[in-house]
Amino acid sequence: MVHLTLVIALTTTLCILNVYMHFHETKEAHADEFGLDPDFFSVLEVTFKEYWGSFIVAFIAVLFSIFVFILFGFHTLIISLNLTT
Repeated sequence: MVHLTLVIALTTTLCILNVYMHFHETKEAHADEFGLDPDFFSVLEVTFKEYWGSFIVAFIAVLFSIFVFILFGFHTLIISLNLTT
């Protein structure tokens, strides 16, 4: 169970970092459109249009990671309290 949790945590982290890198890449690539102080949501909109797959994968990874972390925490609790049969 620990290995699965670590793999999910690594995958989720990499997906979020991928979206973060795409955001900054879009911000730099479209600097002439956005100007010196771009609006966060306008950059996010363009990033979503160009890299929509990254957002979907990151969203799915976050949803499943929450499920796995709660499951891992629950099993750790019942094992530590000796409530298993």
